[in-house]
Formats: sequence, C-alpha cells, structure tokens
Amino acid sequence: MQENKDLSLSVIVPCFNEEESLPHFLQVVIPVLEEMGRPYELLLIDDGSKDNTSNIIVMETQRNAHVRGIVLSRNFGKEAALTAGLDEATGDAVIMMDADLQHPPELLPELVAKWEEGYDMVVPCNHNRAGQSWLLRLLSRSFYKIITQISSVKLPPSASDFRLMDRTVVNAIKALPERSRFMKGIYAWAGFKTYLMEYQTKPRLYGSPKWNFWSRWNFALDGIFAYSSLPLRIWMYIGVFVALFSLAWAFWIAISAVLYGVNVVVGITTTTILVLFMNGLLMISIGIIGEYVGRIFEEVKQRPIYIVKNRVGKGLGTKE
Repeated sequence: MQENKDLSLSVIVPCFNEEESLPHFLQVVIPVLEEMGRPYELLLIDDGSKDNTSNIIVMETQRNAHVRGIVLSRNFGKEAALTAGLDEATGDAVIMMDADLQHPPELLPELVAKWEEGYDMVVPCNHNRAGQSWLLRLLSRSFYKIITQISSVKLPPSASDFRLMDRTVVNAIKALPERSRFMKGIYAWAGFKTYLMEYQTKPRLYGSPKWNFWSRWNFALDGIFAYSSLPLRIWMYIGVFVALFSLAWAFWIAISAVLYGVNVVVGITTTTILVLFMNGLLMISIGIIGEYVGRIFEEVKQRPIYIVKNRVGKGLGTKE
C-alpha cells in the first residue's frame, strides 16, 4: 500500500476512571495525530467511570471536532469497551491504545508506516514491561507460553491491545458474535498479515493501575477457557488413570489374598485420605466443567456485549 493521505485513522482509547491521566494523554496524542496530516478521529470510550472522566470527554468533544465520546451505561470491562470502539470506528485503519501514556503516542507514525507497506495488523510487543514486578513478568510470560501450546491460536509474546488494524481486519472481528471476549485471542484468530515490532512501555505517571492480581488471574482463565478444551481433556486422562490405578489395586489385593493368604485391611486413616483425595478431584473437575457451562450460559442468553448511554461528538462521521 502506497502512502495515501486520504486514508483515515480511528484511534480507540478505553477509559475507566482516568480523570488524572486523560488530559495529559490528549495533550500529547492530538499533536501527533495532527502532524500526521490525514483525516482522523479520536474515540474515547468511557467504560462506566465513577470520576470526572465523562465530563472531560464531553468538554474535549466541544473543543475538538475530531474527538468523539462513547459513554457506556456501566462498567462492562475493557474487552467490551474495545468492542464498542471497534463498532463505532469509521477509519480505514484503527489504532487501539491506553490513556495512561504507557503506550507511546509518538509511535503512531511508525504503525501507520508499516500499514502503508501492506501489513494488515501492526502489533508492538514489549518484552520488558516497565513498572511490573519480576513475579508479574514471569507469570505473564508463562501465560503466553501455556496458551500458545494448548490452543490453536498463537498469541504474540508480550503483545497488548496496543496495535493498528486495517479496516478489513476490523470488519472480520466485528462479525464475530461471541460475548465472552478475549480480545488478544480474537486478534490472533482472525489472522491476516501481521508485523511485530519492538517497543518500550513508559511508567504510568498519572492515576493508578486498574488491574490487580485477581483481575489478571481472571483474564488468564478467560483466555484459556475461551481458546482451549485441554482442561476438559486433562481431567478425562486423570479419570482414566485413577480408574486403572483402582483396578490394579483391586487386582493386587485379590491376588495377595488368593495366592498368599494376605489379609489386606485398609485403616480408617487410609480410607479417609483416599475419600478426600477423590472428592477433591471430583470437585476440581466439576469446577472446570462449570467454567465451560457458565460461558455457554452467557452465550445463549444473547445479551449485548455493552450498552451505550450517550454519544458525543462527530469525528469522521458515519461510514456506510
């Protein structure tokens, strides 16, 4: 793809309680977009913020015709906010980034340059995550290795939601109907010609992180259960092993009693341990099955992924 200044950009920024960081983000990202000299819109998705984020978005749309605000009726989560942004975006290419300035706005021209070279998706990857403890970095790397091994999709290591996607990719993702959204898996599942580039995140200067350890744990489970049936298969194999072990033990007891006259008596302690162990296995297996059933339950209800409370600003307008 040759450079074409008529091709437009949509920049999607999910916001949740970002009243401290959002003004600084706007001061940095808007000059970068203006300097690129092409039509653009900045989509600010307020994901049910409890602070002054929505008012900041409204005021910015009044000052800048390129800015659009999408206010959701409550906090639906980042995956839903990104989905709302993709549904609302009208640009020929869509860029997604966070409002905390850890995704460098000055990197946007490089993303667009790679897109103009013919790549459908440009994905910055950060292998040295600034501000994260060694434990979080270790867990993050382990998660990506595990999900790459157990699922059919191959997630780029250390990739985040920060990326550029061509309109073709965006339309393909919008056609996916699932309600349990693991966006990194969706990006990878869609395929297309992808370019991975190295970058370095910056420390968060304003506001506080919205992701704690529990949020990251649930996010990892969503990814595993959304893109792999291996947990179910593992417990099938465990069940087969336990059954075979039980048969072998029973056979050994019978042989010992018939051939050698050994009277094998299992004590109450051994019996208690075995019962607790087997019940533990059953509870874990039922819990894993329940995770899959719960996701089926959410899908069959056919509820919308998000609800828009208000739209402000015009941006690029509506594209057919």
